[in-house]
Amino acid sequence: MKQPERILIEKLESANLKVIGIQGDASSPTVDEAWRKMANINTVPSATVPRGISDSCAEVNRRWLSEMVSSEILGPDGSFLVTAVTTGSGELGWVRVQCAAETVDVSRITDDQGGIEFIARSENGSNICGVTTEEYDYWIVNISIETSV
Repeated sequence: MKQPERILIEKLESANLKVIGIQGDASSPTVDEAWRKMANINTVPSATVPRGISDSCAEVNRRWLSEMVSSEILGPDGSFLVTAVTTGSGELGWVRVQCAAETVDVSRITDDQGGIEFIARSENGSNICGVTTEEYDYWIVNISIETSV
């Protein structure tokens, strides 16, 4: 296993996600396309959580799970595709994971500065839902790919 793959898998497993396998980047949106949509100047978060509150990580987790359910990103078995900010993760593409809503802790999917940074994607690529760390807030961004073009 290559270093970037190992680091990404360890990060996902630390969030209590079961890694099923590397999906790759063969279908749209690719990891790069998804990050461009997340970082677009016109992107508006579905929810924000102040970084300074004592239970910010729990609140990010709660709101992200709510967005995931409402946008139908979770498959019937609790699986979805995910990417995170880790050196080399863009080259790996999407990783298929499975979660149980009661145990997942997405606050552990962090970048090198400790900010929460990841994107979840539906199997068919129609929706993405991620978390990004902004200056004073965590942004939960939920985008329907079909309507955002």
